[in-house]
Amino acid sequence: MLKFRHRLTWMDVDYARVAHHLRYAVWVDQAFHGHLFERGFRIREFMEQGYGLPYLSTACRYLRLLTLEDEVEMELSVTDVTEKGFTLRYRIAKLGDSGPAAEGEMVRRCIRQSPPKSVAMPEALRDALSDFAGTASP
Repeated sequence: MLKFRHRLTWMDVDYARVAHHLRYAVWVDQAFHGHLFERGFRIREFMEQGYGLPYLSTACRYLRLLTLEDEVEMELSVTDVTEKGFTLRYRIAKLGDSGPAAEGEMVRRCIRQSPPKSVAMPEALRDALSDFAGTASP
């Protein structure tokens, strides 16, 4: 499991200064792709090679309010790894709180873009996912 931090800004909140529900997925996606980038896995190159990594499903349970300038910690793990995809699970908590503010998952599938078809994940992607505790081989 990997941990990431984020402080909520105006972009993250609605008029009431409460975190907008769509931003949770953005934070997780930024942390996940940022980690892949740090590991040397370039999404741009992956896509230029004709691959894609679309979401098959997403789910999030909102448990506590987050507000402007709260600092949160995200815990991400990759589970349910198959030849063609994986599940990215996450937990988001406000620093100092004892329980989570949100929990969820995103199911991703590796595809060839043209024609669209599920394919085996390239070894470079599997290697980049290996840091996430909970990652299991198919």
